[in-house]
Amino acid sequence: MYVTVLLPLALRELLSYSVPPSLEGDVRVGSRVTVELGERKVHAAVVAEIHEGEAVGLELRPIASVIDPMPVVTQRQLALWRWLSEYYMCTLGEVMLHFLPSTMKLETMKESADDSFALTPTTIGSRRFKQLQARQSAEPVTGELPRLTAAQQTALDGVKSAFDTKRPALLYGVAGAGKTEIYMHLIAETILKGGNVMLLIPEIALSTQLVERLSAHFGNTMTLYNSRNTPAARQAVYNLILHGESGALVVGTRAVVALPFERLDLVIIDEEQDPGYRQSEPAPRYSARDAAIMLAHLHGARTLLTTATPSVESFYNALNGKYALVELKERYNGLANPKVTIIDKRTIASKEKRENGYNADTRYLSTYLIRRMREVIEAGEQVILFQNRRGYSSRIECLECGYTPMCPHCNVSLTYHRVKERLECHYCGHASPVMRVCPVCGSHNMTTDGIGTENIEEKLERFLPDARVVRLDADISRSQRALKEVLAKISSGDADIIVGTQMISKGFDFKNIGLVGVVNADNMLCFPDFRAAERTFQILVQVAGRMCRGTSRGELIIQSSRDIRRIVGDVINFDYLSMFNREIEERRRYMYPPFFKLIELKLKHRDLARLEKTAEELASECKRLFGTRTGDVAIPPVDKIRGEYLRSITIRIERSANLKRAKSMLAKCISKEQFKSVRIIITADL
Repeated sequence: MYVTVLLPLALRELLSYSVPPSLEGDVRVGSRVTVELGERKVHAAVVAEIHEGEAVGLELRPIASVIDPMPVVTQRQLALWRWLSEYYMCTLGEVMLHFLPSTMKLETMKESADDSFALTPTTIGSRRFKQLQARQSAEPVTGELPRLTAAQQTALDGVKSAFDTKRPALLYGVAGAGKTEIYMHLIAETILKGGNVMLLIPEIALSTQLVERLSAHFGNTMTLYNSRNTPAARQAVYNLILHGESGALVVGTRAVVALPFERLDLVIIDEEQDPGYRQSEPAPRYSARDAAIMLAHLHGARTLLTTATPSVESFYNALNGKYALVELKERYNGLANPKVTIIDKRTIASKEKRENGYNADTRYLSTYLIRRMREVIEAGEQVILFQNRRGYSSRIECLECGYTPMCPHCNVSLTYHRVKERLECHYCGHASPVMRVCPVCGSHNMTTDGIGTENIEEKLERFLPDARVVRLDADISRSQRALKEVLAKISSGDADIIVGTQMISKGFDFKNIGLVGVVNADNMLCFPDFRAAERTFQILVQVAGRMCRGTSRGELIIQSSRDIRRIVGDVINFDYLSMFNREIEERRRYMYPPFFKLIELKLKHRDLARLEKTAEELASECKRLFGTRTGDVAIPPVDKIRGEYLRSITIRIERSANLKRAKSMLAKCISKEQFKSVRIIITADL
């Protein structure tokens, strides 16, 4: 007997090992075994296949020991891993390395011939596992579910009808319509029948209020799983799902698709359009939304995607019958859409300029915006100021010679963080002290350029000195304690103005927002991404949606110095269909998703000359294979990160083409010896 095993390594081929007769009765598919690789390395490997008889003509190394008496990786997990590996063009070992809890992996130098490396599931996370098991086995706590409006009940019935057709349902509901209440009813029905539910959310730090709300209703049936869990806690949840009984709700971020569900009855993907579901580093570079849909398919589970601003791809799938579309157009509280005011710095008349005060002091916060903030605060309501850039300013500059401090490892300017009094690179994390004197000309005339959330905080102290201001951005959310303190101030009314980045548009249920100001809408649209217009619309609508939870209509003020009328016009009317129709035609014309699959090859090397030569050779070879569907070598906006220069090549594959064959051809091309001198990163589904 011999076995084919998975190792947490980027190996293109699976390895086989013989099974000693004394261990043949203990080996199962999905169990871990210890194997030797190389001269002195010992790894924990997962058995992928068992082969009766002997490998003809091969002399295989024997496995050293069997770690698990029962499988710790299910057949459906292995099926999902294989799909991820094939679809996203990475190795099975990379998938295993990412998805298996770190406590279940073993790599060590062999020091003796005994079985000192054998691990058992019960030795890892045992205390946390017992706590979770005891909580789950206790009497379920299901609080009274929210009563549904007539519109919500109609939508719920529509979702159930979609499930009857075995199609995923896309619940498209305007902000504040009560989509959460609808899927809470679905969760309750599933759990009461003994079924398991997986709820996928974009980011756990931004879902505090949602988690608290779900916990109040589902109590000890709910478990959280995300990358912020300690290794022992992740292991405990993994074991609970592997060995636990039915009737559980598991809430988590991307990592939740890795859990060993033996039975999965309902999969819910909240805010399905969120780019946070996409993993860019490391491999597998996958979409957790799409992986969750595939996982549901493998289990025969019902699938629900929810959003106020569907991704173009998902809405296209709904219009073409792949998904069932369920719409919820009525807000829970019956409020109309917020009033939208556009401040165009380029075209306002002289009188309006004087009124709105565009001068050196109010370069970023117009007089109109400041006046409306003051009025809203005096009326007892709160204000959100949205700026999609953290830090104090995007860079500092010498006014005498124009010198700007750059990251020594990346081709990008350093961002000034005033709170920390340092310059930081948002790509590699490099930090250095703030420069007060120009190192080039010796001038003391250093100034800031661009504006971040910290800078806005400071300006508000000058214009609205009595206002209580809090900040909500990535620097704050890194600390759970700081995040909870900020949310508590907002909830209790101890904050008048909330300054934040795009995370402020996600998942928060603020009850008293009367005004949202977008400080600068330009930097979202100028981002070099074919989805820039779509995402700008989504963010603006989502941040405006923070006003749909209170009792007043509210106002959205958008400041811009560019022509963004095509997007803002849709936002003014909250007209998703207009945005969708424009985007879908442009994507059809320029060969973008959903009509084409995009595969990006990103090449990296410290030697620029070698990188450029290899990139041109690879592009030429790809053009031979795929013709005009291969783009020219492109230089990314940030063309050097962590000391490595970058170039990219994009290949378009028609939806009607044999995608599996195209990927196989591409993989064979990349594996040629002439391209091994550079590192090639594949993103198989942009």
